[in-house]
Amino acid sequence: KHSKDKMYVTRTEWSRDYGGKKDEKNGYVRNLAFDCCALSLGHFETPVCTKEGVIFDILNIMPYIQKHKKNPITGESMKAKDLIRLNFFKNSEGKYHCPVSYKVFNSFSRIGAVKTTGNVYYLEIIE
Repeated sequence: KHSKDKMYVTRTEWSRDYGGKKDEKNGYVRNLAFDCCALSLGHFETPVCTKEGVIFDILNIMPYIQKHKKNPITGESMKAKDLIRLNFFKNSEGKYHCPVSYKVFNSFSRIGAVKTTGNVYYLEIIE
């Protein structure tokens, strides 16, 4: 008899061969709405972003940086000067929109910011 001839499937065999529960990966579980702070998960008042494009409210991220001196998402070291202040534009109804195309941003909008000015546009406008 072979020592590996078993009448049952082990956890490792199940996950490897038959699609059982996979080990969870660290990373983004789902995308946040563009107007949410990645730290508090609430709507931002004064938005800033990292070079990776993660948006925070300055009132939430500054105490975190002063205490931990690192990015809460990536774990890399970070300073306050690494943050880019974002300038969102609002229309007459108070909704955020692209200042070039005047299209209102929604949860599925692909947006981008110009690093030097912090102005936020639809990504297709920037490209």
